[in-house]
Amino acid sequence: MTDGGPAFPQMLEGPSGMGGVVRLDRNGTGMTLRDYFAGQVLGQMLAQEWGNVGMAHLPRTVAVHAYKVADAMLDAREKAE
Repeated sequence: MTDGGPAFPQMLEGPSGMGGVVRLDRNGTGMTLRDYFAGQVLGQMLAQEWGNVGMAHLPRTVAVHAYKVADAMLDAREKAE
């Protein structure tokens, strides 16, 4: 499974007129798409008080489940392509 690459790739070259090519830096550092997806899931889980179960391990439990959902999203994304 991949991490989805950068969530916000940077433009290295802009369009050079009609038919120009835009090249994105897909090897950059920073947040991956997997991290972005997990962050979105995490916010929703906490907003819905998902963590009421297993409060003793809330931070780790919620984080693990957020990344599991992110991995499922990336898997579904790869299969759709």
